[in-house]
Amino acid sequence: AESPVYRMRECAYYSMVINMTVMVRPWDVEDAMELHSLSMHPYYLKKRVWKFLYPDTFLNAVSTIHFYQHADPQRYLFRAVELDGSVCGFLECEKKTSSSAELSYWLGVNYWHRGIMQQAVRALCEEAFDTLQLLSIYALVEKRNTASIHVLEANGFQREEFGKLYMFKKYK
Repeated sequence: AESPVYRMRECAYYSMVINMTVMVRPWDVEDAMELHSLSMHPYYLKKRVWKFLYPDTFLNAVSTIHFYQHADPQRYLFRAVELDGSVCGFLECEKKTSSSAELSYWLGVNYWHRGIMQQAVRALCEEAFDTLQLLSIYALVEKRNTASIHVLEANGFQREEFGKLYMFKKYK
């Protein structure tokens, strides 16, 4: 069954995932320690998958969050994914044209395979279509990243071949 998305307060979207509360919300400087801790997992240290400022120290995590907080709200939605009161991941929607945006996300390794990002992506897409006035959202995914493929397909994104990647699109 599909989980409902609830808009509880300004800029916060909540969803229930099997007795867990997932919230997508703006970043707060108080999230810096959790962001730093998530980024220090050996998987992320080895892969260096960060597209954004790399929060390899607590101070860099604070700077990263400051950047997120002061980004142009007509172009960017940087959001924390929170599970039961703890930050567990990141979402971004960046407006690339007047009507489309690119979706990016990651989830702390210890939170994988629990349905969290599926709900978080649903909530962010709802917010992005509403606030950025979009007609479509797309995401680029490595073909071997089956978990992300599942997240996007479960949220109604349509898969297209794009070289070594898949491009997924969702329309309003």
